[in-house]
Amino acid sequence: EDGKECFVRRGVPFVLYNKLLYNIYPNRIRSLYIPKQIVKNILEITYNNKYYFGRNRILYNLRNVIIFNKIRLVRKYVEYYLAYTLN
Repeated sequence: EDGKECFVRRGVPFVLYNKLLYNIYPNRIRSLYIPKQIVKNILEITYNNKYYFGRNRILYNLRNVIIFNKIRLVRKYVEYYLAYTLN
C-alpha cells in the first residue's frame, strides 16, 4: 500500500501508515500508538470534548489506542482536571 512502512521494535511489529504509527498484534488487529509527547493533548481531547463521563469511559474510548501507562496517566489527568475545575 502507498504510504505504508513496516518495521520491528524488540520483536513487536509496527507499521507507519499515513504518518501514524500502529502496533500490529499477532491476530492482525492494529492499534494506534500515541507517543509520550502528545499523550496530554490526546487526554484533553477525549476528556474535555466528551464532558465528564469518568475514568472508565475515557479508558473505554481509548481501548484501541496504545499509550504506555495509560491507566495511570488517565487517572492522573482526571484528578488534575477535577482539582483544576473545582478551584
